[in-house]
Amino acid sequence: MQQLKENAQNVFQQVATKPDQYTALNLEEVSKLVDIDGKKQDISERKKFAKWIFWMLLGWLVIILGIIVSVGFSWIKLSDSVIIALITSTTLNVAGFFLAVTKYLFPSKSE
Repeated sequence: MQQLKENAQNVFQQVATKPDQYTALNLEEVSKLVDIDGKKQDISERKKFAKWIFWMLLGWLVIILGIIVSVGFSWIKLSDSVIIALITSTTLNVAGFFLAVTKYLFPSKSE
């Protein structure tokens, strides 16, 4: 048992704490490949979310336009203050949502 313990200690003392040059180069290459794959996935996801956001905002605006046209043709009755509030809140919501999502999808280079 004592000899086994001494053999184990000798083996552990011989193991290098730093990777050799080939292992270090391999780790750098793997790291670069992982980074490239991550960037490709980010680009793919940004394209997908940009399309979804575009169609969602378009739908939202079409619905509001439909309400305004319906009020114009007297198909529905809304007071002037409700129409103003609807147009104002929708404009602010769409602009704010667009700005927040755009900043998330396309962050500045410093981040």
